Amino acid sequence: MQKKIILITGVLLTIIISFTLFKILYNDVSPLGGLSLQFDNLQVKEKAIQFLKEQGIEIKDRIAEVKLKRNNELQEFIQQKYGVEKSNELSRAGFPVYYWNARLLNESDEVVISNNSQKELKQGSERDIFIKYALDGSLLEFENEQDDSSALEQLEIEDARREAELFISRINPSLKLIPDSAYYKMMDKSTLQDDQIFIFQGQTVIPKVFRNDYEFKWTAFSSVTNKKINLIAIIAGTRLSRFSITYETDKIPDSTNYFTTISIILFIIVITILLIITAYRRIKASELGFKAALWVGLLYAVSFGFTLYSEVNLAKGWQSLIPLVFGGLFLGGAAILTWAISESLGRDVWKEKFIGSDLFFNGHLLNSRLSESILRGIQFGTALAAFWLILLFISGSVMNYSNIQNEAKDLTAIHSLIPAFTLLNNHFFEHMFMIPVFFIFTVSGLRRRISNDIVLLIVCGIIWGAVNESDIKPIYLGVILNSIIGILLTYVFYKFDLVTAAITVFTVFPLLGGFVFLNVEGGAYSQPALVLILIYAGIVLLAITGYLTKDKLSDLDSITPVFVKNINERQRMQRELEIARDVQMSFLPKSNPDFKGLDVAAKCYPALEVGGDYYDFVRISENKLGVIIGDVSGKGTQAAFYMTLTKGFLKAISKTSDSPSEVLKLMNELFYDNVERGTFISMIYGVFDNEKKNFRLARAGHNPVIVRNSSKGNVETLNPTGLALGLEKGTLFSKAISEVEINYSPNDIFVLYTDGFTEAMNKKQEEFTEERLLDSVHKLSGFSAEESIQKIHKEVSSFIGKAPQHDDMTIVIVKVNEG
Repeated sequence: MQKKIILITGVLLTIIISFTLFKILYNDVSPLGGLSLQFDNLQVKEKAIQFLKEQGIEIKDRIAEVKLKRNNELQEFIQQKYGVEKSNELSRAGFPVYYWNARLLNESDEVVISNNSQKELKQGSERDIFIKYALDGSLLEFENEQDDSSALEQLEIEDARREAELFISRINPSLKLIPDSAYYKMMDKSTLQDDQIFIFQGQTVIPKVFRNDYEFKWTAFSSVTNKKINLIAIIAGTRLSRFSITYETDKIPDSTNYFTTISIILFIIVITILLIITAYRRIKASELGFKAALWVGLLYAVSFGFTLYSEVNLAKGWQSLIPLVFGGLFLGGAAILTWAISESLGRDVWKEKFIGSDLFFNGHLLNSRLSESILRGIQFGTALAAFWLILLFISGSVMNYSNIQNEAKDLTAIHSLIPAFTLLNNHFFEHMFMIPVFFIFTVSGLRRRISNDIVLLIVCGIIWGAVNESDIKPIYLGVILNSIIGILLTYVFYKFDLVTAAITVFTVFPLLGGFVFLNVEGGAYSQPALVLILIYAGIVLLAITGYLTKDKLSDLDSITPVFVKNINERQRMQRELEIARDVQMSFLPKSNPDFKGLDVAAKCYPALEVGGDYYDFVRISENKLGVIIGDVSGKGTQAAFYMTLTKGFLKAISKTSDSPSEVLKLMNELFYDNVERGTFISMIYGVFDNEKKNFRLARAGHNPVIVRNSSKGNVETLNPTGLALGLEKGTLFSKAISEVEINYSPNDIFVLYTDGFTEAMNKKQEEFTEERLLDSVHKLSGFSAEESIQKIHKEVSSFIGKAPQHDDMTIVIVKVNEG
């Protein structure tokens, strides 16, 4: 209980400290810190409609769409010039980085225009009406373009200019329109700001089919950008069809987007290929499960539908449902496959990471294990969000940088009808794929290949930093900062579990965007701020309740997916093979014998499956060396066990006689009495006698010995008769076994091998064969025993190519030295 109280207290303190840091740093370092919203989207909609009425424009059968937008080019320019803190300060003071965009979509192809002093006119129009407001409510742009072929009542150009000036003075009395530069030099400018003094630059006649439109242009000088401010008004007929105030900036290269785009594309290509390969292998092994994946796919499809609904006007007809249905099916299906494949790989690497997700997808929401993961995720998420602001603050104190945050996630939420839910959904939709793709698939896959924990964290962090969209410039700063976050997120998954990592992600990013609701002055967004607080508070309270409640489920294995049993069985077999391989390799000689007059080398090239290949050396006397090679029937731990038994028998018997056939007879008796029927071992035992310069050997059903005679320059085989050990008690074996003797001279080569060499197959299912091995031995003149082994193995490897090796390849080569 004390441990639980400590965790809960730590979570609550982390939230309090993090929100305190948010309050201190958010306005200065967050790209959304420049928002000072005096209106919400509904109020802007009413303001736009009222404005049109004041202009004598009656709205009929139009749908009003209001969105909060950002002038990315302008914000990036002033961030690069002054830094994020100053940029936010200017934005809150009214500099038009952010603006409301009201769009009235045409549904009836008819707009009725009325004027008290003019007769009512009608004309067809298929164009939408646009109105842009700065956050303080001042008009930035108005566009109501008329059809080019419409015949409208015509004004003279001077009357049109007066109409434009009248409109400008009416909508923004603080703007001062100057007729020309000469007049500007004569006037008293002490009461006006430079940004408010617009000097007339000229007028242009725009010919239409049945009329002439007039464009008038004024410019001012911005004290913020040190660039021009352009004011343009266009009169169509007798009315204003367009008004705009735009700020000139220097064009900044868009290298960050190129880097991010290329990184994401490469990442997607590599991950897709690896997912396909993994899926093929997992399907063959029946190691895919879809229970959790189906829930993920359904949630993702619903999230996509909500996202599309908030961006697409569904009132336009049933056609707008097509992308909703097919897009949802496609993305939901992709999410299902991605999660299923990633989960299979992840459970193969560290199944303990999925206990919390198993509890969640099986409905055990109040289990203490799951609740602990949720609490830690919220704790790390709030701390990481505050840490991100600290990183931005430190970066801003060292250098000016720009940070153009993706408006699709956060600004969309602000102008939606349900801001809090839209914000959460936007981040869920964006980051949901990163949970299986990055944490489960990428981190788990790299964990199998990178044993050093620190290296693993750094590599995964760099991948996160490179592929996560970041509009921080200079580009290296964005990659560095995001890589630091990636390292910390990877550590959360590595140290804890999948649920903790997922909750961390779904806390840190919505919090960075959602704090703007708490930061807005005037109470325009107090309701979504309250909703967001209540959602997270509810999750925290639910998790605390589950953490302190006694668990109803104690057998966690009962909720483990069925397909995991196949993974566990494969891992059990792999562990068995590893044990057998360790046993096999431990009983082989650690080094080649140093025996006067002979150059001896041996090598075992193990296959994926453990066989029973065995070789050994027995120093019988100062002049006699026994050489043994064998192959136990079967594979796995049983073969390794019988090989161990064989080694013990041989070590005991070889001292009793220097006759190879007698040793094998005794070996057969012991082997037959101590192993189950059906198990046997093929073996060759030979003795090199340096005093007599001869080699005696007996063969118990094994491959023949290959001899390269240096004096004759030919290759021959020694193939005495004999049965494999363990097939028969002794009488038949004793009659079958024979012994041969051959004299040797300097540079003669003796090759003992197992059938892994001769039966090695390429992709065409062709064997290397004994004939090819004889030819390889024939070419060994002038090489040492060790070099000869390497030559033979290279030829076999070249022959089989990329085909898998199905059996151990063991070889012993003895070369007679000169002198």
